[in-house]
This record gives sequence, C-alpha cells and structure tokens, in this order.
Amino acid sequence: MHLWSDHLGRRPLILIGLGGYALSMFLFGVGTNLAMLYVARILGGILSAVVLPVANAYVADVTSEKDRGRGMAWMGSAVSLGVVVGPALSSFLFQLGRHLKFPFGHFYIDGFSIPFFAAALLSILTLGAAMRWLPETLNSQSLKSSMQQTNFDNTLTTPPNRWFISESLRPFLAMAFLNQFALATFEGTFALHAKQDIQLGPYEMGFVFMVCGFVMSRYQDLSVVGLLDVLETDCYCQLDLY
Repeated sequence: MHLWSDHLGRRPLILIGLGGYALSMFLFGVGTNLAMLYVARILGGILSAVVLPVANAYVADVTSEKDRGRGMAWMGSAVSLGVVVGPALSSFLFQLGRHLKFPFGHFYIDGFSIPFFAAALLSILTLGAAMRWLPETLNSQSLKSSMQQTNFDNTLTTPPNRWFISESLRPFLAMAFLNQFALATFEGTFALHAKQDIQLGPYEMGFVFMVCGFVMSRYQDLSVVGLLDVLETDCYCQLDLY
C-alpha cells in the first residue's frame, strides 16, 4: 500500500478508503443473510487496511524525526478513542429501533442496524471534512519522482518474499499480525462467552468493549507518549516487547 500512496498521494487513498468504509457499514446495516454480512465486513476490512497505513504515512510526512514516535502514539490513541466512543454510542443506539410508516408502505429499522448506519454517517462526515480540509503532503515533484522510480509491473511480478521493505522489518510485521490476531480472537470469543455464559446483552457488551478501548487509549497517552520523552525509540521498543 505504501507504493500506491507514494505513487498516487496520501490524500486520494484516504478519501477512497473513507468512502468505501462508509459503503461497507451501510451494506452491513441492510444485510439480510450471512453471506452479505461477510461481504460487507471483508470490504470494510480491506478499506480499513487502505486508510490506516496511509494515515500513518501521512503522520510521518507532517512530523519531524524527533516527534514521529509521539505522532504515531497519538494516532494509535485516536484509534483507541474510537474504540471507546463506538461501543458506548452503539449501546445507546441499539435501543432506538424505528418503525416508519409511509404512504407507499412500512419501513422498519432494526436496533442492530442503527449503529452501522451511524458509523456510515460518521464516515461520510469524515470524508467531507477530509475533502475540505485535508491537504496532500507529497508535492508534485515527489509524486513525479516516485512514479519514475516505481515500476508497478515489476512490483506485481516480484516474489512475495521480497515485497517487504527489508528483512529487519519482518519480526515487527509478524508481531503486529499476532497482536491484531489475538485482539480479534478476544473480541469474537468474548462476545459469544458473554452472551451464552454471563447473559450479557448488546447494551452491556458495548460498555465492556468501551472499557477495553479506554484502557488502550490511556496506555497510548500515558505510557507511550510519556516514555518517549525520556527514552529513545529503540529503547522503548525493547521495553514494550517485555
């Protein structure tokens, strides 16, 4: 993805990702069978994978080398803050199912769908704000240079074991994968456990995940940002692994 953002610019990919993510949330909200729900989530996952790495590259573009670690930490904190607000908002919206009557018929909005419609609306608002106020960080000369240096035909035929920037990054990529895999496993498994064994409903589970997001957000704010003021980045990485 970094090759495409270097080639096309950060802003276009962020806008495409936000628009597509809004579409995926809407499709999930109107989904009526399991296959459609899977398609919507796969689409949302792909487009999230477009936005987040490019957003991190955007932060790297607008911060100095000294402040880059702090900027990345604030980026992670913002994501965690969304994990706090999202479940709390969903717990409230879940109770707002609506049965609308029109001259041409009835339209029922299930409480389970409303949080996804709200997420789609927030994504559209974010897209509008980004279109209005988000500038491109790469100038035309940088984009032209990237286009000259990058051969996408060669990229598509490059063996997968050479796609990564360097071998030194592979352990970090593996750890990031394991971290996200563990988090996704916890979220899915806990939802089933909470429903079957603890008898928690969507309202209660929303607040449980809100607390989880709050802890992650506070860790980013207090631990990462605070320690980066007194430790070098490589020292903090070693400490964080322990």
